[in-house]
Amino acid sequence: MRWHRPPSRSSASSVSRLIAIAALFSTASAINATLFGAANVCYMIARDGELPAGLSRTEWKDASGGLLLTAALVILVMLVFDLSGIAMMGSAAFLLIYAAVNAGHLRVAKETGASPPIVWLSLLTCLAMFAVLVVYTWQQQPLAIAALVVFAAGSFAAEWAYRRWTGRRIKEMA
Repeated sequence: MRWHRPPSRSSASSVSRLIAIAALFSTASAINATLFGAANVCYMIARDGELPAGLSRTEWKDASGGLLLTAALVILVMLVFDLSGIAMMGSAAFLLIYAAVNAGHLRVAKETGASPPIVWLSLLTCLAMFAVLVVYTWQQQPLAIAALVVFAAGSFAAEWAYRRWTGRRIKEMA
């Protein structure tokens, strides 16, 4: 009967390096997809006149202004926060977006045939998880919560200023 020898330290170290490299490629892929997806949404909204036209122009090497602005903001956030803070801010933002979608769904629940109690449950679950995440993040990285508040307030202020400047109004759905 042969006994299996446990892996040596050097082979365990090699496995750890391979996992780290795979994680880096995976993270880079996710960032790439998110960056181009967000920039494309920015481009389409600008093309339809809901954002300044400069964000729909192609700039350096055919990149849209929205892509360049998004990339610059991503680089700035990456320089200021560590990865866990960025992940927490992203998770919090997604939870707020999901809660807003559920709140909007409540307005059209009859048209979609959705069960209002289920939509309410989804909305309240998103808000509860957001509260848990905020408390945890506040304990671990209070600067990330402060940045999330500043980013949210800044986005609402920018939308308000843009509406005032252009006279744009939100259209009621028929």
